[in-house]
Amino acid sequence: MRLLDVTLQRITESYQIIEDDVHSRWKNLYLGMSELGSLESLVVKYARAIGEPYPLLPKKVLFILSTAHGVVNKLDNDETYEIKNRREFYSYVKRLGLSSQTTIELIKNSDVKICPEEFQLEVTADFTEGAAMNEETAVSAIEFGIKIAESWIDKGYQLLLLGNISKGATFVATTFLAGLYQIPATAIYDIKRNHHCMGIYQNIDLIQQALDVNQVTMHNGIDALCKVGGKDIGILAGIILGAASRHAAVIVDGISGIAATALAKSLSSNSIQSVFASAPLDIKQEDSILGELCLHTPIVLNTRLEIGESALMQAKILEIGLQIYQECATKEEMGRKG
Repeated sequence: MRLLDVTLQRITESYQIIEDDVHSRWKNLYLGMSELGSLESLVVKYARAIGEPYPLLPKKVLFILSTAHGVVNKLDNDETYEIKNRREFYSYVKRLGLSSQTTIELIKNSDVKICPEEFQLEVTADFTEGAAMNEETAVSAIEFGIKIAESWIDKGYQLLLLGNISKGATFVATTFLAGLYQIPATAIYDIKRNHHCMGIYQNIDLIQQALDVNQVTMHNGIDALCKVGGKDIGILAGIILGAASRHAAVIVDGISGIAATALAKSLSSNSIQSVFASAPLDIKQEDSILGELCLHTPIVLNTRLEIGESALMQAKILEIGLQIYQECATKEEMGRKG
C-alpha cells in the first residue's frame, strides 16, 4: 500500500472531548476585565489538534521550499520579484527563527536532505502547454512531504510552519486554486494590489491558457496538482497530511500554503483540523476560500512574501495564548488564595 494511502487511513477526527476540556478551563481563568478575542479559539484548536488538554509550548520548525516550475520563463519577472534576493530573504527568516527559537529547514533542488534517492525536486513541465507532471510524480511529492513531517515529529516537534520561496510560487498556486475551485484567476489575484507587476494581465492570460489546455476536474486535488500544480504544493500538502496523521499542528503562509491546504482537504477533510492560516498574499477571495477550508486567521498580517514570516508571527501569537492558558489562575484558585 502506498505511503499516501496509509497516511490518509491514520487521519481521524480530532478530539472533541479535548476541545470541551480546554473551553471549560479557559472560561474559568481569572482574566480580570480582559477580553482576549481569538486567543481562546487558537489554544482550543491547537490542543484539539495535538490531543492534549493542557498543551505546553511546542518545539517549532519552519520549512522553506525552493523548487522549480517549468512555466516561470513565461512569467513577467516582476511577479516573482521576491526571488531576486533569495539568499537575503532566507538569511532574514533564519534570524527571525533564531529570535523566536524556531528551527529553520530549507528544502531546495540542490540540497534534498531527506530520502534524496527516492525523490528529486526536478523542474515540472510548462503547464500552459500540457500537464505539469504525471500522477506518479504528484503522489511522490506528497509522500516526500509526509516523510519530512514524520521525521521532524519523531524529533519532538509539534508545530510545523510552512514557507515557500520557489520562483513563480504565487502564480502556480493561483492557477491551482482557480482550477480546483473553477473560479477565474481575477477572483484570486487582486490586480489593484499587484499594481507593481507590469505584466500581471499577461500572467492572468497564462493562467487561463493553462486551465483551457488542461481542463482540471473540479474539487479533484490530485488532478489539479498533476495538471496545473507544482511539486512545492504537493510537498506542503504532504507535510499537512503527515502532521494530521501524527497529531501535530501546521501554520501555513501565503497562497501556496492555502493551495496546499486545499489539496490536503481534497484528500482528507479531517486533515485541515490541525491547520492554521497566516495572511494569504494578495488574495481577493480570502474570506470565501479560507471559509471553504475552515481556516482560522486570528490577525491579518499584510506581509508581502510567502517565506514563512507570517507563520512565525502567528506561532508567537499562539504561544502567548498557551502561556496565558498555562499560567493564569482559575477563579476558584483566586478564591482560595483570597
